[in-house]
Amino acid sequence: MQTSIAVRALGILSLVALASGCTRMGQYTVQLSLDESMAAGAKSATVELVGVNVLQRENPNVRDTDGRQTLQFGANMAKTQTLRWTDEKWKVWKARGSYYLLVFGELPDGSSKLELPLNTKAWPSAVARGKNREPLQLIIHENQIECVTPCKPLE
Repeated sequence: MQTSIAVRALGILSLVALASGCTRMGQYTVQLSLDESMAAGAKSATVELVGVNVLQRENPNVRDTDGRQTLQFGANMAKTQTLRWTDEKWKVWKARGSYYLLVFGELPDGSSKLELPLNTKAWPSAVARGKNREPLQLIIHENQIECVTPCKPLE
């Protein structure tokens, strides 16, 4: 009887420990801005954001899904565009179990791909939590897209 109680208690403690260490997908405000040379030269770029799960991560056709968000940059267009954490797209990505945000760019000097973790432990709490959260800041260069928000190393 005492063994049974001890086993149950150990099981409950294990579940609590597991639950507290589980990763969780966050919803982020993502701000994309052209760098100075791109903005001054009125060069165009197309950026696609796609939330993916582990299995979709390496799929070469993942950009063809209806879950992507496409942003256009160029002459007479905004130099900075934002996908807010409250956008409906996050619900689509959460429903498919997304743990990564893939950022694809068709840029003046070629294509670019950036992979961002959606794990809430990967980003500073000011970015990952609260109604007035700070954005993940991405800079669009002629040949790449750069994340300037520091990402924490994951264990």
